[in-house]
Amino acid sequence: MDVFSDSNIDELYDMLVVERSKSVKDGFSDEEKAYLLLNLAARYQARGKLDKSNRAIGEITSMKPEADLLVSLADEQPSLTPVVFRCCGELEYTEAVGLMNRALDEGDEHAKLFAIEALSRLGKTKNIARRLKKFSFDSTKVFDKALFAVKQNRSRKTARQMLKLLRHENPDVRRKSVEALTSFPGDSVREQIALKLDDRDFGVRNAALNAVSDFDMGPSSVGPLLASRKAHLRWAGLKLLTKIGSNIGAKMALPLLLDKYSHVRKAAWEAVQKLAKPAHECDEQVYDNGKNVFETVVEYRKLKLLRENDRLDTKDEKEKLSIALSAKELKQARKDTKAAQRAVILR
Repeated sequence: MDVFSDSNIDELYDMLVVERSKSVKDGFSDEEKAYLLLNLAARYQARGKLDKSNRAIGEITSMKPEADLLVSLADEQPSLTPVVFRCCGELEYTEAVGLMNRALDEGDEHAKLFAIEALSRLGKTKNIARRLKKFSFDSTKVFDKALFAVKQNRSRKTARQMLKLLRHENPDVRRKSVEALTSFPGDSVREQIALKLDDRDFGVRNAALNAVSDFDMGPSSVGPLLASRKAHLRWAGLKLLTKIGSNIGAKMALPLLLDKYSHVRKAAWEAVQKLAKPAHECDEQVYDNGKNVFETVVEYRKLKLLRENDRLDTKDEKEKLSIALSAKELKQARKDTKAAQRAVILR
């Protein structure tokens, strides 16, 4: 008769966990009780009854069985392995590390997830870090769990393992790695993240942009991006300028109103609008002749409202308006933007 049949499992749970009958428990050896409780925890976990599974695990950890006993039971009955990992992690039994490493290499998804959690509890994240590339070809759950565990340990060795993932063929892996590396210290890490601004995948570039914008940097460090031959790098530089915030940033963004690509022109316009300040807030050494970018922005905004209300009467107003709105016709946009630059005389 199967002691763990559907008709017996709830009854056994009530005796060992709910009622905690001393007479029943005294009838079993420690090894037998550990075996029964591990099976209860594993069976309920498989059924999705996590509350009962957790209570059974709580009973095991309160018993504090020998580590060798738990490891031997997992060896004899592989289905118990995930629950054994959970117990060993909570009891801080390092004797099970070898079994956990084996599960990382050969186990199924369930065993790997529990092994990662237990190793993380035991402070053995280096065992996980050296397998990150392998996990990147595994299930998403396993890779995400491993990445979360590893990034808690911000050591140089861990960083080196994660930096390798920035060259991974899967863009999701590269993106997640950039996001995880953001919290790591060191100039070398930051340099590698900044290089992903040139990644072929938009999601990776955007993650790199968000990461770089949190770095402590000034407008001058964005200069190489603005001067790049690649449109997406110029766009990224403008986005960074907008986040950094600086009077001089408006001056740096203004030439890119002439860019050949509309998304770069739009980003330049947004940067100018946000970064330019009213005349009374600006240093006279930055802006000349009493007219600054802010006043020009206000002027163009008024023209935009005129257009929306069909009140543009002259060709001249339409030409000015095309500057503010980054007109689709590039030739006209360049002509008009040069006029804007002449109107806003910047050093």
